[in-house]
Amino acid sequence: MPTALVTGGCSGIGLAIAGQLATRGYDLVLVSERGVPLADAAAGLRATHRISAHPLTVNLARPDAAEEVHHAVRERGLEIDVLVNNAGMFFFGEAVDAHPARANALLQLHVVTPSLLCTRFGLDMRERRRGHILILSSISAARDFPGISYYGSSKKYLRGFARALRSELGIYGVNVTCLLPGATATALYDSTGQRPPGPPARCDDVARGGGRGGRARDVRRRSGVRSRPGHPRHGAGGDAHAADVHRPHSRARAVAAASVTDPFTPFRLNGLTLRNRIVKAATFEGMCPGGSPSDALVEHHRAIAAGGAAMTTVAYCAISPDGRSYATQLLMRPEIVPALRRLVDAVHREGAAASIQLGHCGYFADPRVIGGRPLGASRVFNTYGLSFARPMTEADLARVIADFASSARLAIEAGFDAIELHFGHGYLVSQFLSPFTNRRRDRWGGLLDNRMRLAVEVTRAVRGIVGARVPLLAKINLRDGFPGGLDLDEALVVAQSLETEGLDALVTSGGFVSRTPLYMLRGEVPISQMVAVQERLVTKVGLFLFGRLFVQRYPYEEAFFLEDARRLRAAVRLPLMLLGGIKTRASIERALGDGFELVGMARALLHDATLPRRLMTREVDASACIPCNECIAEMDRGGVRCVRAGSSHEKQMAVCRSSNT
Repeated sequence: MPTALVTGGCSGIGLAIAGQLATRGYDLVLVSERGVPLADAAAGLRATHRISAHPLTVNLARPDAAEEVHHAVRERGLEIDVLVNNAGMFFFGEAVDAHPARANALLQLHVVTPSLLCTRFGLDMRERRRGHILILSSISAARDFPGISYYGSSKKYLRGFARALRSELGIYGVNVTCLLPGATATALYDSTGQRPPGPPARCDDVARGGGRGGRARDVRRRSGVRSRPGHPRHGAGGDAHAADVHRPHSRARAVAAASVTDPFTPFRLNGLTLRNRIVKAATFEGMCPGGSPSDALVEHHRAIAAGGAAMTTVAYCAISPDGRSYATQLLMRPEIVPALRRLVDAVHREGAAASIQLGHCGYFADPRVIGGRPLGASRVFNTYGLSFARPMTEADLARVIADFASSARLAIEAGFDAIELHFGHGYLVSQFLSPFTNRRRDRWGGLLDNRMRLAVEVTRAVRGIVGARVPLLAKINLRDGFPGGLDLDEALVVAQSLETEGLDALVTSGGFVSRTPLYMLRGEVPISQMVAVQERLVTKVGLFLFGRLFVQRYPYEEAFFLEDARRLRAAVRLPLMLLGGIKTRASIERALGDGFELVGMARALLHDATLPRRLMTREVDASACIPCNECIAEMDRGGVRCVRAGSSHEKQMAVCRSSNT
């Protein structure tokens, strides 16, 4: 039987979580200094759930408390699978003003002992390569009282400690979650200080297997957008956009068990119900002349939706004018909201959801398009755009973070169901994450915690704007694909940190446009087609002479990111979307069986937008797409499309392509 250890085991929150763990069949070790209530609590759990419950009376304010607990557990021959560390919370000012003995006791009880318990049992879990640690802040055990935000000092400590612990243990299959004040109160207690009936959602998450890592926080909805009939949200849990929702930061939850392998089982991503597990991955369309949506873009995504995909993703929407690498790249601004709403409505009429990918190209931006020198993490030469980046200042960074947030607000106004943040492929945020392009020596560079600061700040800013109920995804690199770039071990830490910031899903990818452009695609390198569509003579000549040097060939195999993504699956609890050359029903089923909640498809849907429906009816079991990658060149020639004769998407788009000229 799996075993969970719960400190504060006879307190309201501790006992609530212990009860939920017991309903899932966990044996329990309950720790508290209150001997009699603890024994009563253990006896009640044993009688109700028929599990083993070991009361352990220990004063956690003593310096040797953590060692005593660890020793007692080992003496009983137990292995702890879940550690619920009910750390409590206090204002450091209390310790400053208190008698020295009282101050020491406060620090020991709320900071030192919880930290040592996590370390002791975390090392055991690391050896077994499994386990979950929940650091719970329960000052809110009575109610979410005014002034709770002043307890921020120890809150910051526990958050930082959880992040450090996660970076050490995550790659060994140990999950670390930290719940902070406010969320705990509103999840477990009502305004009268009484625990409401029924299991709290977060206790249920932990009981199911440890919960997903996350910094729970209260978020106030700001958009005021209402759901509509026919919308994928409609009828799924009430109004998904109700104003002034005061609740813990929600997490995406599956509607089916983890063992589901049927690609056409619905999935619930935060408040959004997807009709199946197939998502059209973001692929630069090249259908936005002047940065505005065209009829071709609307038809492109309508056709994908009509073909049966659960959600389609509008790609590469620049958050600001200096973030564009192509003149045909979408640029978010208020005047395009009506056109975007028309696109979203067309997708909704076909029964699918619509997502939009927000990003900034950084030093990949074309100087001719943006009318100036591109921004970047450091002064690095970009062979993709033949320019040097201007290192970003603090003012530049603050503006970009704000632009992400304002673009997200406009996306919600346009009716998009979900937002995807582009943190991969060597674009701006990826340039900060990668040690190859980030050579800064300030708080934005150097150690990984600094390099991922921009990703964290953007995530926080966007979540603060869109609120708790809008699904927020991020595309990240598992690897940059070359020595000196971001590697898998660092990517896992980035993913875990983003999980704590409230993401609802991660999209797995890889590659760096200026160094390993086809790492994210694999297959053939269509140099001659790429040369043919270039407008600048210098680019044509450069591609012709040196294209094979800068655009390397990577052998294609289906689901080529799967092995790396499996390590990510073991490191985080939030939903994952697997990308990477997926084109058969068997590969989709294998991905779902491996614990990935969604799969992203791109080239296969460009070849045949109706593939999801045909897979569902068993008309076909695989796409006829081949990894020729000639669709890449078409991005510069009127819009991305499959050039293979007879492809359904080519037929559907032919009548619309003239609108791009």
